[in-house]
Amino acid sequence: MATIGDAPNEEGLFVRGRFDLSVGTAEVLAQREAFAELPEFVSQQREVDGFLELAELLLRARRSAQG
Repeated sequence: MATIGDAPNEEGLFVRGRFDLSVGTAEVLAQREAFAELPEFVSQQREVDGFLELAELLLRARRSAQG
């Protein structure tokens, strides 16, 4: 399971070992002091564009695995 978040109220998504993959959008780095733990990966894009970046990477990986 992959999680993605962009704000301190979603910090629970970034707890190590809780989910298979934790991703934060780019603005997470600007707010790093607000997080006890940062996500495993951070997108290059902010907000919805960061979500789309992750979705595109996952779809591309799925297509590569299928064929």
